[in-house]
Amino acid sequence: MPLLFVLALLPFSSAGAAPQPPERPDDLPPPPQTKVEKPKAKEPIYQAACPALMGDDVDAKILPPLEDDGCGTQSPYQLNAINISNRTIELASPATVNCAMATAFIDWVKRVDQLSRTTHGVGIERISTGTSYACRRRNNAKTGKISEHGFANAIDLTGYVLTDGTQVQLPAAWKAGGKDQKLIRQSHKLGCEIFTTVLGPEANALHKDHLHLDMGCHGKSCTYKICD
Repeated sequence: MPLLFVLALLPFSSAGAAPQPPERPDDLPPPPQTKVEKPKAKEPIYQAACPALMGDDVDAKILPPLEDDGCGTQSPYQLNAINISNRTIELASPATVNCAMATAFIDWVKRVDQLSRTTHGVGIERISTGTSYACRRRNNAKTGKISEHGFANAIDLTGYVLTDGTQVQLPAAWKAGGKDQKLIRQSHKLGCEIFTTVLGPEANALHKDHLHLDMGCHGKSCTYKICD
């Protein structure tokens, strides 16, 4: 059989064929259409003005709303100092509080300053403040109700520095005798008239070195007070 005729009978192989150009992008099918949802606009948060912090006798500023795992407040404020009779009473640590707590605390500080004038003959220069806002449960427990600290509704403090340099500090002042003991114990008693909760060294071991002040709700009508 002639060679040319045999080659003609063999199956055609594309191995030696010239490569075909790839498909052009214009030849590809269009991608499936997906619906893109526009992000929803966040609702504006309106913060309430606090009358007690709008005067010249308070150094304070508005803070952004707080929201943290069940804690927070819509209208927090940072309280830095209180001005009395052209004199500034500083807070050792700025306090983050809500309006109700700020209002009560300012009233209490002014009256405690007058107590200091009565017991020591001088006013207060600085308040040794501790925890204010902190998202935690009562008494730092793992379970249970959220502390009033978690709603910027409480302040802890350990004592005072007077304008003559005298330091009246817990826990020593609670049993110091004399005018230091009188000032700190009367401060505690005065707090019971203003705040809904006052806990001091005789409340429990967790408060042996500070006063806890808050405006929490107790009882069905929120009129019951705790003073220990």
